[in-house]
Amino acid sequence: MSPDDKTVAVPLVLGDTHVVVLVDAATGVARHVEDAAGPVGFTPDSTTVVSYREGSGEGCRFHTKKECVLRQPAPATASELVLIDVADLSTAIVPLPGIEAPTFFCSRTGNLVVVADAWSSDKLVLADVDNGVATQMA
Repeated sequence: MSPDDKTVAVPLVLGDTHVVVLVDAATGVARHVEDAAGPVGFTPDSTTVVSYREGSGEGCRFHTKKECVLRQPAPATASELVLIDVADLSTAIVPLPGIEAPTFFCSRTGNLVVVADAWSSDKLVLADVDNGVATQMA
């Protein structure tokens, strides 16, 4: 639910496609964006949904790290934040250096996203939504 309680973001998998459905809480009207996956969050001003997708290339496309190891996929590529404009559903992409399986927290003030790798305890990225820049932290 957005901070202003106007929009609900629901990540779904439909067949092989990850989508984020945005539902207007007042009218029930649903719109969707393809190639965006959960988890999802909102910027503090409720104007942007923060989602993610796997990076381009031949990375791991299985649900768990164990499946990746068992099936020996090509080297995994970095994931990307997908920033969805609630008003017009346009998207912006922020590459996440070194992050394969993002889990993230959207700040309560400012438009910053702290991203960790669910499969690694030593990878942390700080993404600036306003500038579209992600910085890998030491």
